[in-house]
Formats: sequence, C-alpha cells, structure tokens
Amino acid sequence: MIPEGTTFIAGSIRGNITTSIENSNAVIKSMEYKEILENGVLKPGIEWVVSGMADSEVIELTFRVNAPNETDNATTTDYESSKIFTNTAYVTDKDKEVVFEKDTETHQQGENVYTPEEIKKESDTTYHVIKVPVLEVLKSSSITQSTKVKTGDTITYTISIKNIGDGAANNVIIRDNIPEYTNYIVDTADSTAIDFRVTKTNINGRETLIWIIDEIASGESITVSFSVKVQDMQAAGEREIKNTAQVKIPNKDENPEEAARKDDGFTDTNEVKNSQEKQLGTPNPTSPNPATPNPATPTSPPKTGDDTVNVEILIALLGLSAIITLYVTKRKKTNKQ
Repeated sequence: MIPEGTTFIAGSIRGNITTSIENSNAVIKSMEYKEILENGVLKPGIEWVVSGMADSEVIELTFRVNAPNETDNATTTDYESSKIFTNTAYVTDKDKEVVFEKDTETHQQGENVYTPEEIKKESDTTYHVIKVPVLEVLKSSSITQSTKVKTGDTITYTISIKNIGDGAANNVIIRDNIPEYTNYIVDTADSTAIDFRVTKTNINGRETLIWIIDEIASGESITVSFSVKVQDMQAAGEREIKNTAQVKIPNKDENPEEAARKDDGFTDTNEVKNSQEKQLGTPNPTSPNPATPNPATPTSPPKTGDDTVNVEILIALLGLSAIITLYVTKRKKTNKQ
C-alpha cells in the first residue's frame, strides 16, 4: 500500500529479477498503481504480478513516494504521518488459492486447501522518521537601537538564518517590507547563500523585497541583507523606524514565487527599531526657515542704476541644519556709444 500521508511518484514503479537459476521461467507479467482492497477498504497501492519463480530466485520490487508535509498541528489527520510513516507489503501466492472440490474425511467442499498464512505472507514493516528543517532566525540593523538616526543615515538590515533541524530546508522564502520613513538603496539586496534569487515588488501596498533560497542544509547558516536611507522629518518631534521580516518554508508541491505572495504560513522575525528626532526650531534642510534679517547681512543686495546682481546660493546639509553661503557677483551695465 502507499504509506499513509505520502504521495506516490508517478513512473517510479520498478521490478527486477536479481537472482535467477539456469533456464529460469521467472517473469514480471505486470506492475501498476491501483486501488487495492484491504480489510474491506479500497486503498491506493502498487500491484506486481510475477510468475515462474523457482526456489532460491530473488526479485526486487520498488516504488517511490514523497514524504508527508511536516505539521505540528496535533488536531490534523496528517500529524502522525508527518513525524513517522510506515510501509508493509503483502505477497499472495495465487497458486495456493484453491479449495477442496468435494467433501473429504477432514475437509468440506469449498474449504481452502492452504491456510491464510500460507496463501498471503506479510513483509517486515519499515519505519521512516521524517527529517524536518528547523530555522533559527534573527534580525539586526547596522545602527543599534540606542543610537538615534539622522536624516540621510544609511541603515543596513541583516536577517541571519540557521537550520538547526536534521532535514534540508528547500525554497526558503524571506519577505521584508521597506520600513516607513526610509528609501531603499538600489541593488543592495543580497545574500550569502550559494543559490538564491531576490526581487523587489509591491505586496499589500508596501514596497517589499523577496528572497527565495534554494536550499539551507542541516546545520548551515546564511544571511540576507539590504540597505535604506533615512528620510527627512518635516516637523519637530520623534518617530520610530520599525522593521520586521517574515520567513516561510513552502510545501513541496507549492510554487515558491506564488507562495511568497500569500500571507499564510509566514513566521515573523524579531522587530528592529531605530528612533529619529527633530528639535523644535531646527531648520528643515530642504526648506530654510525664514528668520529676522541680520542687519549686518542684507536680505537682498543693493541695486544702483543699471547694475545687475547675480546671486548664487550654496546649501550644505549638516545633519538637520543648513549653512547658507552667498556668492555675489556684480556686473555693471554700460551704455553703448
């Protein structure tokens, strides 16, 4: 029978006579996937029909299945088989499925000539423990949470992932929204994994980075990272720049690109926070705060006659303040003679 919870791999049925005698008549007549009656219930299984086998001849019959999907939900029917599954085969000798044709001193007509145990033999049961991946995930930022960030600062976020389970994690999906009040720095999304792909998209109205890691082997550690620049604060006050990533291992039959856009199945990482502050009265670097003119520095250069004054303003941003330097050139118009 196909083990409970597993999925049969089409085309995997095989049969091979490994040990035969001289002039052997052993032959595999058929092998197929079909519904087989077991204890009055039809169940999916594999049936081989073999004939002509002599004593000491050996035949090897195989098929393959995908292991069950792992689940920790004990209320589901898949829970037990997701931890361990078993397989038992049965061999039925059709030549022994005969009955007495008439009554004898010891048997009645229609009784089996051979006992059920002689007709149908049970193989040893194999036990298969599911090796499952277990991911240990930690998110961090290049600027510690105790340090206030400033306009224009670069923050690099890193997600560290280690597989502490005994099975490989395939098609691992990491999803991370670009934090509010920041701008993504182009081409900074990266990973230390050997085989990965990363895309920038929009999910639920948020600019989002998605990594798909082909495999994280048991005991292996990898990281993914990206960088952002802190935006300017338009008003005085304090705000937090928060970031949390999400990680998921999709089911074996799921397309990872499609699974990445579905919200179910993800586990959130720890949250990373940085605070940004702007003091009351601090000029906006992009919009200088008008103030009372300094008597020593006229707000506009004096004009005399046909003189023309060209003014160039150089604004140098230093943190949240601005230094304004005026370069004044004077060119006097002259009347043509």
